[in-house]
Amino acid sequence: MRGRNRLAALLICALAGCAASPDPMIGVRFAQADLAYGQGALDHAVAGFIGPKRAGGANSGGVFGGNDTSSAGRDTKARADIDYRTIKGRELALMVGVQHPVSEGWHVDGALRLGQGRVDYVLPAGSLRVPFGAFAVIIDEPVTLRARTRFIEGEALAFRRVAQRLPGQLELGAGGGVRLTDSRLQVQTETLFPIKIDSHHRARQPYGAVQARYRLAHLPARGFVEGRVYGRKTAGLRAGVDLTFP
Repeated sequence: MRGRNRLAALLICALAGCAASPDPMIGVRFAQADLAYGQGALDHAVAGFIGPKRAGGANSGGVFGGNDTSSAGRDTKARADIDYRTIKGRELALMVGVQHPVSEGWHVDGALRLGQGRVDYVLPAGSLRVPFGAFAVIIDEPVTLRARTRFIEGEALAFRRVAQRLPGQLELGAGGGVRLTDSRLQVQTETLFPIKIDSHHRARQPYGAVQARYRLAHLPARGFVEGRVYGRKTAGLRAGVDLTFP
């Protein structure tokens, strides 16, 4: 609890300006999709399809779990052999942020982002296992997953400028934030008895982050690589581009 309070205070400080208020920066972010909501959304979709009473009593979670806000999601757990590195999802967000100098070479960035994302992925045959009472049903056909998300996130990261011989500016940072995701997941198979699921799911997920970013002088765009950790079992690595408006 104390860690979350400190994070909230740091974010408010960064966005509002602890001393002299810096000018806010407005821009857009184009990045690989953050898939942390995935397992919780899949659990919720399966529970809504087969019913929580028949699904067993496992808690929602998994490789990409997070905090599930639905009662159905807490009553069942689907299992899918998914290599999330092969998923080519993407997201686009409008962002506003401020940069607050702390000391020589150090500054804190606060950002608020509002965006949407999409993921289209086909699970190979036999990859999805659905709990059904005391048993598990293996879907022995390819399963199509389509996810559309809307999200809002706020974060605060402390950055250090790194001296290097290359042109431009390299910065390394770490911090955290919280992400609220509203997702729509569609699951479909083309079997003899086809399965079609259309489910909505919401998740609130605090996270820790480390980031490396690089930009060339006089250019409004910067590239970044970021790792995020959502709890003990949820983590992801992605890359993207931030474009700021003058």
